[in-house]
Amino acid sequence: MRRAGHPRNRALRLVAHDIRLSSVQTVPILYRFGMIKRLFMRVIESITVTETADPIAADRETALRLATAVLMVDVARSDHVFEDDEFDRMLLLIEKHFRLTPQQAAELIDQAEQTAEELVSVYEFTKILHKDLNEDEKAEIVRLLWQIAYADGRLDKYEDSLIRKISDLLHVSRGRSMRLKHDARRWNKWE
Repeated sequence: MRRAGHPRNRALRLVAHDIRLSSVQTVPILYRFGMIKRLFMRVIESITVTETADPIAADRETALRLATAVLMVDVARSDHVFEDDEFDRMLLLIEKHFRLTPQQAAELIDQAEQTAEELVSVYEFTKILHKDLNEDEKAEIVRLLWQIAYADGRLDKYEDSLIRKISDLLHVSRGRSMRLKHDARRWNKWE
């Protein structure tokens, strides 16, 4: 029978104490970075891993979907009003663009809304999209954003400014972005 003061027991207690201290010290660090920082790191990890297996490709696709949906929600809310028309248009566009069921699209929008609540900058999400998408795919994202902005029948100056900023961060040319804006305005009039 070993007593608590035995050197081996004391060493085990010190190791256990160090493990507790290190885990206690890491928990506040995780919270300090906040929800967006953790989400951003998960998204980056899922995209930067090599695409050798289908689950990894699925994670990459999920990250791209979330990044796109967060930008769409941010545009819809940039005029400080997230109207039903904008939600309905967003639901429809997400269903079509990502080939999702209405339920999956609604869940993605809910997740994007939660993420957008704590959004400080669109840079993290545009960086993901810029890195992983080609020029035409980036332009498609900008087209979706213009369609969200025009969903309520008018373009607010804050929506316009945000989409231009996102276009610049995605390296979509001004001319192409303006053509997409014009197309979205015409498309909205026909509906």
